[in-house]
Amino acid sequence: GHVAEDQLYKIADGEQSILNIIWELSSSAELQVFGLSLSRPHTIIHIQMSTVSRLCSRYERYISLPEVRQTWYTNLTDDPKLEPCFAAGMQAIELGFILISQILLDKRSYVFKRFRTELIANDIQHQIKLLAGLVDGELEEERITGEKNRSLTKALSLENGPPILNHNKPDRAAQSPGLDLLIAALSSQFSHMETHERQSVRKMITCIVGEFETRFRGWEVKIGIEEQLSKMRELVGLTPLSSTYGGKYLDYRALVCPEIMAETLTYYPYTNQEDFFFRSIHLGTECWAFIAHRMIKSALEQARTYGSWYNAAAHILSAANIINYLGDHVSILTSLIFKDYMEMKVELEGISGAGSTSLKELVKAAEDLINPLEKALLGEITEDKDILTDAVMELYSKPDDNAHLHNYAMALESIDTAIVKGFFYSHYRLASSVIGSSSKGSIKVDVQYLKNKCDTVIFPVLDSARVRLHSEFDKILESRKGRMTLEIDEMIRNKPQVLQSRKLVAI
Repeated sequence: GHVAEDQLYKIADGEQSILNIIWELSSSAELQVFGLSLSRPHTIIHIQMSTVSRLCSRYERYISLPEVRQTWYTNLTDDPKLEPCFAAGMQAIELGFILISQILLDKRSYVFKRFRTELIANDIQHQIKLLAGLVDGELEEERITGEKNRSLTKALSLENGPPILNHNKPDRAAQSPGLDLLIAALSSQFSHMETHERQSVRKMITCIVGEFETRFRGWEVKIGIEEQLSKMRELVGLTPLSSTYGGKYLDYRALVCPEIMAETLTYYPYTNQEDFFFRSIHLGTECWAFIAHRMIKSALEQARTYGSWYNAAAHILSAANIINYLGDHVSILTSLIFKDYMEMKVELEGISGAGSTSLKELVKAAEDLINPLEKALLGEITEDKDILTDAVMELYSKPDDNAHLHNYAMALESIDTAIVKGFFYSHYRLASSVIGSSSKGSIKVDVQYLKNKCDTVIFPVLDSARVRLHSEFDKILESRKGRMTLEIDEMIRNKPQVLQSRKLVAI
């Protein structure tokens, strides 16, 4: 087999210059690899890769994703559990620090800096909350399953834990390049700000550091950026953190590889004023999409391998929370300056967030979450979805019979809503806000196409079951229809003065 008309772009890691591509016959009638149609049917491609060597789209190359993604698989421990997610989440937070530094240094007079910095600050706080919740959730899972020596959550000082630094390491509590950039920006800009701007910055730093202190205070080792957070408070006239900088700290640089995020500032010599802001928001999206994808895969493992339906549902809800967050995160781009963005958009012709393979893989993995439920209800996977719909209707109508499966089904509904309403709809509103509701994006896709995705149903079987149950319950409960409404009407007629007095008390 061969690729006839399209060039297949390849990327290898530092030591491997080419990919070993092996062609084999397959029963597939047609195959597309990252949008490239293969010339012969019945062909499938197998790509042997070391670490993160993989095919990547121009979009991923533009936002520096291949370099960042490689750091998620450093495998610093024998059995990494949370390290990849922790690294990706903290890298996204590093990007937030860098973004604020660049906004403070922005020379454009027409940029509403306060608005942008507060947007990013709120975003950072949300990320800290999500990351801490992720770790807390894994710790709870340990208590349920009895697993021991899970990294990042307990027994950090034992063998095979994540790398730590002892108290004699000079910069053990100041390992963040992003915070270095933010501190430098504050040092040069804070004294020149207007009073309302300084107050906004103080509030921003108070909230970020407060969120960090609240969420990570209970860890047995410190993160490794506490001294910088304290210094940042001092710079704007706030009381420094009261905690001492002794004890043990994560080897933040080894675990998170934060320098890779600072390097994205200079990785490409682009000069457009909105370029770094635009690609950083997208890169942060990819970091959290990776985490959500891992949560979904973990949920599948919990359900299929261990039959732990409550754990599986908890992982699905974690993924749903992240996806909902991503809808808010991408909406930060509504603050793009239209003139500057349009100049950049023309130069980015053919590159779009629609090129994200991570988000496509995430949605596909989410669709697979129905399979364990189907097997649990029917004993097998069936092509006859009517049979599955009947089984789901039985589950919904008698939740006590299989509470664990009912809980899992409710979690599926949450992630369905998160993907469609939380992310797809936010993406559509973003595009409408930035370029207009009837425009075409940089890959010539109509904005209305994004609106159509808002009608997607991730789990059609669950939807069909609810529709049919709704109709059946309406018929079964016909005699009770409107009973509560009639009682309220009767109360209004007979006791208007009581209702009026309650209204006055409420006011």
